[in-house]
Amino acid sequence: AAGGARLSIEVAEFVRLHPALDTISFVGHSLGGLYARYAAAVLLSGGKFAGLRGGAFTTTCSPHLGLRRFTSTVAPSALHPMAWAVLGQTGVDLFLRGRDPLLLEMATHEDFLGALKCFERRRAYANL
Repeated sequence: AAGGARLSIEVAEFVRLHPALDTISFVGHSLGGLYARYAAAVLLSGGKFAGLRGGAFTTTCSPHLGLRRFTSTVAPSALHPMAWAVLGQTGVDLFLRGRDPLLLEMATHEDFLGALKCFERRRAYANL
């Protein structure tokens, strides 16, 4: 959440400094795709993102469903509870730990899904 919140602040500031803009697109790779989804939800107001029309939203290799099973490296399930020790809050979020996993909220809550609906084009590319 912190990375997405920081991104939303940077985007809002950039938009403020460039008033001629009318469209915004997001492209995110891996964790950047999750940051982009979070930032889009924060920036959405009245069907626009910081006052801009949504163009394309594209992610590549982003773990939208978390890292429970499909990871690039083998991480035994017994180690998942210790993700916070290495990755901090990001590890807790990615491994769907905690009481209310953020990625579960991002996959089911209208604030996040509604933001995606406001882009003209949406693409998620994955490697399986």
